[in-house]
Amino acid sequence: MTPIRIGLGFVGMFTILITFAMTRMPASVTTAKAEVRFDDSWNDIMNPLKFAALKAEIEKPVVIEPKPRTVTTERVILAVPAVLPDEEVSAPPVRQRVKRVQQRGDVCTRHRMHKVVTRGGKSWRCRK
Repeated sequence: MTPIRIGLGFVGMFTILITFAMTRMPASVTTAKAEVRFDDSWNDIMNPLKFAALKAEIEKPVVIEPKPRTVTTERVILAVPAVLPDEEVSAPPVRQRVKRVQQRGDVCTRHRMHKVVTRGGKSWRCRK
């Protein structure tokens, strides 16, 4: 994005923000309603009778008694194989080392090309 587009986007968003801020209700009307609602809810909660009932309900201990379980034990008998496998069969095969053909250190021959010197020996490139 170009700086001009970013600037125009910022100005547009700021204009929308100011438009919504100016069309909302005045602050004095919303503050008066909020104070009445807060006072009503505060008096409901802090009423001494309701407060004592809430406190007693919260402080009730909850006791859960565990049920006794019966435990049964069984004897497990596993079948033993008749013939044990040989050690030779279970051993993994030995890895044999493969001797690789030595490649020349030339990059061009690896890619089936040949090296061509250019600029009087200052540089080179690969050609087919």
